[in-house]
Amino acid sequence: MKLKLYCSVSLLFLITPFLFLAEPAAATTLTATPATIQSVLTKARGGDTIVLSAGVYSRITVYNLKPTTPITINARAATIRYLPFQNSSNFTLIGGAFGPSPYGTVTFLDSQNITAEDGVYTGAGTVALAVNRSQHINLVSNTITGSRGDGIDISASQYVLVQSNSCLNNIVTVIHPDCVQMWSVLGQPQVSHITITGNRARGATQGFDLFDHGYGGGSYIDVDNNVICTTVTWAGQVNAATNSTMIGNVAYTLPGIQVGWAPPTWQLTANLTTTPDGGDTRGNVFKNNVNGAKPTSTDVYPACPVPD
Repeated sequence: MKLKLYCSVSLLFLITPFLFLAEPAAATTLTATPATIQSVLTKARGGDTIVLSAGVYSRITVYNLKPTTPITINARAATIRYLPFQNSSNFTLIGGAFGPSPYGTVTFLDSQNITAEDGVYTGAGTVALAVNRSQHINLVSNTITGSRGDGIDISASQYVLVQSNSCLNNIVTVIHPDCVQMWSVLGQPQVSHITITGNRARGATQGFDLFDHGYGGGSYIDVDNNVICTTVTWAGQVNAATNSTMIGNVAYTLPGIQVGWAPPTWQLTANLTTTPDGGDTRGNVFKNNVNGAKPTSTDVYPACPVPD
């Protein structure tokens, strides 16, 4: 009898956990408006899709949200002034018209595993997309126009993909514009494992740069197969770099460049300045890059393949 009771109790403990184990909820599609987006975000579960209704969203804040699988935000019908991701992970942002904004439009701080793709960013005050202290961020097929600063900034971050984006007609202010600019920050992990490929830029803008001032440089920085048409000197300049590549990039000179300046130029160095290394590559590979034409008084140059 005692043996029978022991077996019964043991069987009960084996079965009970399964009786109370809830099935994961099926992924659903949720609709949000400017008035409801914050509450919808807090209700959404991993795998859900949030569709933003047409309208102007002055701010959407994604803070401390970490679903186990990605939540998709479909913003194709929406206009968004400012969207910060902070201490969050596992989101996919698709489409959207972003800006204008006095500062940034979409920012990533202390966040991971987020993709932003197919957005149109217009009139950013300082930068369209900013990645700070974040990892595994993918910025793909976005169009950035009329920024009053940089297109994309990457600081103290790792494993960032910047692919097939366009930076068009950034506006020159006291902040010289770059399509993509990277830097390390003293006391924080070095910027590393950044892939910048297949992007295009046009206008009075620098291209794809890591200007280091003794703050740690960068490693595994790959700037490959990008095209820029510009009126300034640096098509792409990465210094204080190790184990990095600059391969297959092409620069074109635009009319309006100052005569006497160097042509739009690609450069990859392992030292802290823009001075050539003299053979000290430290694992860097630099090859098959084409600089722009030398500025001339005729101001006539090969046609730019990047449309306005």
